Amino acid sequence: IAGHIEFSDAELLLSDPNVIAQLFDIKGLDTESLTIPKGGSRFDKLTLKEAMQQPPYTEEIVVSVENLRRIHEAGIKVGLGTDAGITGIPFGAGIFAEFEYYRQAGMSAREILTAATLTNARFIGMEKQIGSIEVGKQADLVLLAADPIENIQNASKIKGVMRAGEFFTEQELNNDSDLEVVTRFRNAFNSGSVLGMQALLSNDVVLLDREAEINQYGSAAVLEYLAKLHGEPDGKVYLGIEEVKSNGSWVLQNENWPDGQSRKVRYQVINKKIKNIQILPLLEQSEDMSWLSRLLSVFGF
Repeated sequence: IAGHIEFSDAELLLSDPNVIAQLFDIKGLDTESLTIPKGGSRFDKLTLKEAMQQPPYTEEIVVSVENLRRIHEAGIKVGLGTDAGITGIPFGAGIFAEFEYYRQAGMSAREILTAATLTNARFIGMEKQIGSIEVGKQADLVLLAADPIENIQNASKIKGVMRAGEFFTEQELNNDSDLEVVTRFRNAFNSGSVLGMQALLSNDVVLLDREAEINQYGSAAVLEYLAKLHGEPDGKVYLGIEEVKSNGSWVLQNENWPDGQSRKVRYQVINKKIKNIQILPLLEQSEDMSWLSRLLSVFGF
């Protein structure tokens, strides 16, 4: 899975970041000796390395989409679900990938939304309570920033949610800790999602490489500099983590860089956005920090 899995920007920004990080961290394990069951067998096994070299499930997806197209064209009612919880399908935001498969099967955006709401309600016998916006039904609504009829992926641009008549803003729905914001950023890098990374950076983010004595200002310049350090994020390079510490708004990570280096990097998170990134000099990489770095750390640098 870790060798092929692809997450959409919506999944990276809305799903549990720790669950997604665990999938990428498979790449950091001993892939030569650890094994997993082969297919559904209790006895045949593959090493993690062998499993990661298996072809992706592209053919199975093509067949499933074609089957869905035939079912839809035959006039059979279709609901919508995700099998969330199995490897690679996150809870909540996993539904947006399902929307895309339904679109590929020839269903319109309106038909997809109906399948996910009113048709599902009818399947469980609750169409009088939920499934559409009508007087007397439960006030379970989603407020979007763009029209999903124009583009079904606009359904992921959530600005607020009303549950049983109580409205929650986008900010109230985001309960990420500072560490989880940084974890999302790493997930976006490991997925090769530049848009996902950019969404987590403050517009006026500052990167300070204290080893090279280089400063970068603004999200575009910071992303360009990180690409020079790690290589272009393309879903193939892997940024791993050995150790994490959190202190106030700062998160200190001992990162395994794609070039084999291990470096300590500090991230400051303000209002759910990364405001400062500091790459520490090699002299400060050991736990026995110099008196200067200890002094700097007291003042949050």
